[in-house]
Amino acid sequence: MNYANKQIKRIIRVQELIEISDTLVKVYNDFDDKKFIIDTFTDKEVIYKLYCSSVYNLIIAIQGSKEFFEKSKKYVKFKNLLNQKYTSVDNKYCNKNNYESTLFKIIETIRHQVNHFAKDDDDNNILFETYIDFNIIEDLRTIIKDIFYETYSEIDKDKIKSITLAKPKIQYSFDKINNKIDELELRISESDNRLNEVFKKDNDRAIELFDQLFNDSNLYDLLMKDPEAIKKLDSADKEIKESFEKIEEHISKNGTELEKEAMLVFKRFMDEKDNESIKDVNKNVQEFFEKLSILKGKKDN
Repeated sequence: MNYANKQIKRIIRVQELIEISDTLVKVYNDFDDKKFIIDTFTDKEVIYKLYCSSVYNLIIAIQGSKEFFEKSKKYVKFKNLLNQKYTSVDNKYCNKNNYESTLFKIIETIRHQVNHFAKDDDDNNILFETYIDFNIIEDLRTIIKDIFYETYSEIDKDKIKSITLAKPKIQYSFDKINNKIDELELRISESDNRLNEVFKKDNDRAIELFDQLFNDSNLYDLLMKDPEAIKKLDSADKEIKESFEKIEEHISKNGTELEKEAMLVFKRFMDEKDNESIKDVNKNVQEFFEKLSILKGKKDN
């Protein structure tokens, strides 16, 4: 099927909802993996409700673009799961027993509580009387993803990339990256550092690699985990490491005392960075630049 740009934009919006639910699943599972400090049971419960709310938004998105997705082999299974009924068998917290509700209604109710106050009269009854296991909702979400990507795979990937990169926020972010790359290229080409003359060829190659890796199209491919883009990144990373090792060897044999000291400061910073926490990044980077500034002061004097 040949999709128009307007249709592709609608489908891309569904992909954004999938990414939100993917993130919430990871956070929810991380509680069990003890990657978070859990102060109260409520923490995990909040993530569960946000997750259910994101799944509800996915359901509505798929239903609202039925013309794209109903041809999927799993669409009937999707509808059947939504209409699956669950019955309360425990009246510990409510007087009513054997209260019956569909999976869709339960997810919708949770979404109402998370996102707005326009609830039905029996919303609280449904919430307290029916427990839906996380895995049941996760099965539903997996089917929704299968339905989505079945359609998504039919769209020309260059069209998707073109439309995504033209979005204002994406374009703004790439413009900032491009400005930083231009600034770096200017600094490399104008530097009067002695080592830049020795390694002029390596510096020119570094600029070439930056152009290849950080252009808009390749950054998009990396975000999408495109195998070729990842392969290109791995190759560039290997080349940069080899170039760095060559510079390090040259400084070790022929460098000035200040150059050797600067190299030690840099290596120590890189080694420590592997184990530092996120909150310490800015502080440690600032300390690194301060140390280099001290060395520059020694050189100028």
